[in-house]
Amino acid sequence: MGEGRRRRCRHGQTAAMDCISGLPDELLHDILLRLDSARAAARTSVLSRRWRYVWAHLPELVSDGNGTDSDSAAPPASFLDSVDGALRAYSAPAIEALDISVPGPRCPAIPARRVGSWLRFASRRRGAQEITLSLGDRWRLGFRPAGVFMALTDLEIRGATMEGRVLEALVCSQCPRLIDLNLVVTLAAKSDVSLRYDSLEALCFNVENTRRVEIVAPRMEELSVPYSDAVEARISAPKLAELEIVAYESFVNDANKLPKCGTLFVTLNGNCHGFAASMLHLLRKCNSVRNFIVQHISCVEFSMK
Repeated sequence: MGEGRRRRCRHGQTAAMDCISGLPDELLHDILLRLDSARAAARTSVLSRRWRYVWAHLPELVSDGNGTDSDSAAPPASFLDSVDGALRAYSAPAIEALDISVPGPRCPAIPARRVGSWLRFASRRRGAQEITLSLGDRWRLGFRPAGVFMALTDLEIRGATMEGRVLEALVCSQCPRLIDLNLVVTLAAKSDVSLRYDSLEALCFNVENTRRVEIVAPRMEELSVPYSDAVEARISAPKLAELEIVAYESFVNDANKLPKCGTLFVTLNGNCHGFAASMLHLLRKCNSVRNFIVQHISCVEFSMK
């Protein structure tokens, strides 16, 4: 009697597992994507023959060496080997997103050829729309002129050192469909930067070691400049709707250059000497501003409408 119950229990468990395994690949992919870890997803291949290659067709691959998942617990060398192994085993002809974050200061310097193999993996697959590589400390980034990312729409480069001409070629020629671009890089030598892009809609420009900056983006609606040491900047963006500039030293004097500004948000840091006079000057210069918001570091906020 007891044996019969155990047998039925085992059969019930098997049936339940078969029900899950019988789900369409799209639903299984959705389940595995919630793991947010290529390493964890690959482990499901031991469940059964049905699961063996399911993870290898995921539309997104995420390997986070700095997070809280199983990837971050692995030693740095093991983590890098697991990334290489996952990319070698991936068998789908297309991928939508690739996200690799190395384990910060614990990770040794990564040879350029290794990072290059990751980029080649993405470039050889159709539909790659988003590539995120977080490689820790400052690293030198270069691209071969022949490489083109035709489907890439979102690009973020953070913590890299690049040649100015390489940056221009990558953004303007090698990624012809970019919509959202986030740059946090340092130029190898002080250089002029000229970015001309028809499809770009949002840009975060944090590029150090620049002399003059030129940005021509007829469709751009959002521009953020957290830091810039450029002595001159020329921006042509007729559809610009949102502009954020940090540490703009001559903002009060240049306020009249924002004739179409509807909402002006000013954050003040440090000494507020001459605060009242500066605010009155801004109100006189920005005649079209309907919402004027001032925020001080003390988190006291004023709103004038």
